[in-house]
This record gives sequence, C-alpha cells and structure tokens, in this order.
Amino acid sequence: MTERRRHLHLDLESTLIAPVPTGTGGWYHTDLYPAGIARTKEYIRRWQPHSINIFSFAIWNDEERQNFNLGCRPGLEKALGVKFDAVPTVEEMCRVLIPIFRRELSRTELLQFLGKQIAFRECMHARGLKGNIDPGIDVTLLDDVVYNESFNWPEMKISGHILNIDQMEHVYDPDSRPITKSSSPGPLGWDR
Repeated sequence: MTERRRHLHLDLESTLIAPVPTGTGGWYHTDLYPAGIARTKEYIRRWQPHSINIFSFAIWNDEERQNFNLGCRPGLEKALGVKFDAVPTVEEMCRVLIPIFRRELSRTELLQFLGKQIAFRECMHARGLKGNIDPGIDVTLLDDVVYNESFNWPEMKISGHILNIDQMEHVYDPDSRPITKSSSPGPLGWDR
C-alpha cells in the first residue's frame, strides 16, 4: 500500500517572520520569529511532510511573490532547513476557489469574509474536487491567527489539521504526546 502524502502549509507574518514593512524593499528587510522557526522545525522533524508550502495572505500577487522569492525566501528556507514547494498568491487562492463559490472572489472577500481558517479549508476542498488524490493526502496549516481544528473528507481522501503555532504546546497528537521542542522523537500519528 502506498503511503498517503503529507503537505505542510505555513503562514508567514507573525508566524515565521515579522510583518513585512510597507513600501519598496519590504521583503528584503524582514526579521525571523525565532519561536515560530523553532516550533516549525520541530513539527517538520516529527511529521516529516512530503512537501512544504507557503499559505500566506502577505503575498498578494506575482510581483509580491517575486519580491518574497528574492528577498525573504532564501533566509527563511535556510533557517528552517527546507525548500518550499509552492508559494501561492492571494490572487491564485481566489481563482482556486471558483469551483466552490462559482465565481472568483475578490481579495477583500477572501481576507475579510473567509479569513485564513476557512480559506485554507476551502482551498483544500477545491483541491479535492479535482480528484486523482491516490492514495490520499494529509494537510496541515501552521498559522498564528487560527484556532486548532481537524477535518476529514474520506470521499476526497483528504484529512487535515489547522494549528495555531502560538498554542503548539497545547496541541496533542492522537497518541497524546504534546507537540513541543522537548517531546520525544517519533511520528505524530496523523500520517497513518
């Protein structure tokens, strides 16, 4: 039996980096959040995702993504010890949601009406509508503005977790081991 694929999605601002300064060159002048970096590295070590992606409302369009890729991304990837697979823009997220909402959402609707919690879940739902998810995927979002939530759509072969990175010491895996830097090594159990 083939192993389910694990996809980790990471927020940026106030999760891994300080809010991006406005104006020209903001992505070149961001500071890392050491606590967020440490918690994320530990989560990566324990969960061992197959892909690591960004899921952030800070990257609005292709120009912002280019600035992120050139300015912030190299240092962030080095700090985490990983390479990012996908860095979607807010505009791309709005287009991905067309099958769910039957129209393209505006950036304002995505940010203010849906928010990160619902936007992530619905983007994963839209992915499931495309089909061909064999043998299945497990997705996780680490973010600072979400509440802890799990979801499971067996008919789409998708299960997921949305975790508040600031509450990581209060999040437990199915084997009741806390997810903290001091936890014993081993899989989280969500990858089964």
